[in-house]
Amino acid sequence: MSAAVDGSLLSLRRISANLAVYGLAHALVDAISAGMLFTLWHLKVLSVTETGFCFLFYNLLAFGTQPVLGLVMDRMQRSRGGAMAGCLLMVLATIGFTQRPLLSIVLVGLGNALFHLGAGSICLNLTAGRAAASGIFVAPGAAGLFLERPAPGVGYADAQGGRPAISANTRRFWRNAAARQPVRYRDAIG
Repeated sequence: MSAAVDGSLLSLRRISANLAVYGLAHALVDAISAGMLFTLWHLKVLSVTETGFCFLFYNLLAFGTQPVLGLVMDRMQRSRGGAMAGCLLMVLATIGFTQRPLLSIVLVGLGNALFHLGAGSICLNLTAGRAAASGIFVAPGAAGLFLERPAPGVGYADAQGGRPAISANTRRFWRNAAARQPVRYRDAIG
C-alpha cells in the first residue's frame, strides 16, 4: 500500500512511522493542555473563577486562531514546521507555568493550534482520499485528554506521590466548583 504525497509515493512503513510519531505527540499535546489548566487550579495558583477565565482564553487561542494560522501555514506550505513549533511552544509553556500562568496559557493555546493544524494536515495527506490515517492521528488525543498529564515528574507531580492524576483533578475541580456558592455581583465589586 502506498499513497501519493507531493508527487512521491509513501510506503506503508513511512505512513505508519508518521502516524506513530504524530499520534504520540498528539496524546502529549492534549495531556499537557488539559493537565496544565487543572494543575494550576489544583495547586491553588488560580481560583475557580480565574481557572474558568483561563479555560475560555485557552479555547479562544487553541481553536479561534486556527482559521488564520491555517491560512498562514497553507501559504507558507510549512505543515511540519507548524507541528514542530506547536510542540516547542507546549514545552516552553510547562517551564515555570505556576509563576507565569497567563503566559503559559498563551503558549499552550497557540502551541495546541499550531500542532493540530500542522500534524493534522500531514496525516490527512498521508493517504489521500482515505479517512483511516486521520482517525489514527485523532484517537491518541482522546487518550491524552483522559490522562491529563504526560507523565509523573514533568512539572505536574500530583500531590499524592507524583502519580498521573488520570482524571482525579477533573473530578476534584467539578466537585469543589459545585460546592461553592455563586458570587453575587454586588459582593464581587465590594
